[in-house]
Amino acid sequence: MRGMPSAPTPDAISRAQALAAVPVPNEAVQTVMTETGATRLVFPLGHRPWVKKLAAMTRTTLPPAGTKVLELDELGAWTWRLIDGQRTVADLCTEFAASWRLHPREAELAVTAFLRELGKRGLVLLVAKPAVDNAEKPSRI
Repeated sequence: MRGMPSAPTPDAISRAQALAAVPVPNEAVQTVMTETGATRLVFPLGHRPWVKKLAAMTRTTLPPAGTKVLELDELGAWTWRLIDGQRTVADLCTEFAASWRLHPREAELAVTAFLRELGKRGLVLLVAKPAVDNAEKPSRI
C-alpha cells in the first residue's frame, strides 16, 4: 500500500548496532594528496555482473576494469583520515561534532551519510564489534 512504511529487511541493523560498528577501509583504496591539498581516493573498478557472467560462459579472461578517482571535500577528507579500523562510527561522530562544533545528531547524520556512500562504492566495510561477555562488563556502583 502506498505511503505505508515497509517492513525492515532481514539484514537491517539497529541504529545502536550501526553506531557500534567499526568502519574498515578497503586495502585496495589509495589516498592521494594533490598539490593543492585536496584528498583523492583512487580505487579499482570491478566489472559489471553481466560482463563477468558472459566472460565465464565464453571462458574469456577479462582485462582489468581500470580505476576511479573520488575527490573528497574538507569534511570528507577529515573523516577519511580518522577511519583506521579501530574507531567505531559513534567515535567518529563524537570527534566530528567536537572538531566542527556541530550538534551531535547533525554530526551523526553527516558521518553516517558519508560512510553509507563510501560503503556503496566498496571503499569501506562496516564490521560489527564482538559482543562483550557479562563477566568483562564494568559493574555500576
